Amino acid sequence: MNHDYIKIRIDHFPTSAENDLSLMAFDHAASGISEELAFKQHDLALDPSFIPAKMKTLFVYFEKEPSQAFLQEVKSLAPMAQVTRELEPQKDWLEEWKKGFHAFRLVGEYWLVPSWEKSPATLEHTIAIDPGMAFGTGTHATTQMMASLIHGHLKKNPATPDFLDVGCGTGILSILACRLAEAQSRASAIQIVGLEIDPIAREVARENVIRNDCESVEILDIPLEEVEGPCQFIGANIIDGVLLRMKPDFLRLLTPNGHLLLSGILSDRDDTFIEAFLKDTDLKVHKRLEHQDWVAYHLSY
Repeated sequence: MNHDYIKIRIDHFPTSAENDLSLMAFDHAASGISEELAFKQHDLALDPSFIPAKMKTLFVYFEKEPSQAFLQEVKSLAPMAQVTRELEPQKDWLEEWKKGFHAFRLVGEYWLVPSWEKSPATLEHTIAIDPGMAFGTGTHATTQMMASLIHGHLKKNPATPDFLDVGCGTGILSILACRLAEAQSRASAIQIVGLEIDPIAREVARENVIRNDCESVEILDIPLEEVEGPCQFIGANIIDGVLLRMKPDFLRLLTPNGHLLLSGILSDRDDTFIEAFLKDTDLKVHKRLEHQDWVAYHLSY
């Protein structure tokens, strides 16, 4: 049975005394401590930079009511700090999240189904996933547009020999490519490689590949610049600034008759992005999709 826990919020606490508070809190049997951080991010291709502050808001967590001695020591460290107490219900957040994630039609006849649900589709039209603690459930507009582009291309070009899925996340798009190859009885003929630098997502993707019996899919942890190629079919569902950084490697890897799918472009940066990406290349826009605030492209020579 889960029990409530105590959250002590401390506003206007001096940054200079933060380490002292941490040591003192754990001496008083705190379970954890966190802080509110202010940050700025001028470009989504770049990591955020944190804004230094002289005063912070901190949160200290207790399984039992903290002692008066702890509260008095907080005040001695920061007499101007404001301290409030909140009672928080303890939940299994993964189980809570699962309640809102259900099977849905990803593209065409293919359904994306949580591993804990029964599929409404036949096995060959089911992509079973368990995202675990990784990001990637297939519900985001960028993933759905990419799924549509992959589906459209592989339906029209069933003899495509390879697919490189850059930033494969939990493996959804790689598994979709495998399912489409299976439908053409070509699962053993197509080479599908998913690249993922996040170790948690990469492990989840490998588990999902096994879950779906996709032996033609390989999930690798090598960076894009180490892929030797060539590749006839490349997909990348990544934020637009990173796509531009990857452009030289895309051009290096893509065959003269190749196809490049890009998703993750914010619509208000679309014109600037596509002009920069096509500059000094022979690539042409084969197809453009827009959904919600996002844009995706199918480019080819």
